[in-house]
Amino acid sequence: MKCLDECSYFVVTDGEILCRLYKKPLNVEYEDDKYEIQRCDECVDSGVIGYDTCTERVNLIKRHIGWLSDIFYSFKDDYETILADMYRVIKKMEKDNEKK
Repeated sequence: MKCLDECSYFVVTDGEILCRLYKKPLNVEYEDDKYEIQRCDECVDSGVIGYDTCTERVNLIKRHIGWLSDIFYSFKDDYETILADMYRVIKKMEKDNEKK
């Protein structure tokens, strides 16, 4: 998938073409006198359009919030499981102690 003509995230530095958003080198395909700058996988996966607009930045922030939410709820579930396991061990220890 090629970069969009007006993508504000790719930049040429020291003879290399980079995606500023993900700080990745971009591949360039040459055919005759034309060339196409290929988008980095992260841009393709995240659906970034490449126009540095307020809407684009809002969408990127929404994606990051979604990722943080996923991480939080995954951590929360693991935390609850560990607490429940610890509680079961305590109850068993109490029960074993009562038998003595």
